[in-house]
Amino acid sequence: MDVRTDFEPIRLCFEEGKREVVITPEDQDRFMTTVNAVIEACKAQEDEKRFCFQFMSLLRDPLARWIKEHADAIHSAYLTIREPGILFLVALRPEKANDSDLEDSLTELDVSVANDPNYDLVSMSVFSLPYVNEESLLQFLNPKLALRHARR
Repeated sequence: MDVRTDFEPIRLCFEEGKREVVITPEDQDRFMTTVNAVIEACKAQEDEKRFCFQFMSLLRDPLARWIKEHADAIHSAYLTIREPGILFLVALRPEKANDSDLEDSLTELDVSVANDPNYDLVSMSVFSLPYVNEESLLQFLNPKLALRHARR
């Protein structure tokens, strides 16, 4: 079977936003939507790609570096999902519960991520806890997604 590759692209323009579109994938399931909805879905997909890049490629290393720099004060560190976005949660060692330098550094990390245009799609907050047992810590973590920093 020959496959044609010389098709003109199908153009969906915002001027026809309310026009209905039928999309039929290989499994013959049909989707009916509007041009505006297709445009919004494409934008959302691009934002998702950018978010994944910002999170996985850009943010991971600075967080790991911060953890490494403060390893003597940290019992554990987590990334989890909490409203309105991502939470970077740091559980302190018992002897570091009142470490103002660490708290200042964590605040600086928070501000630097919030103000960095490279993270424009990342909504991250930071929070530190004094040393708590595992059960108490779980109250702050989303059970569907919680990444724990592993010590090497």
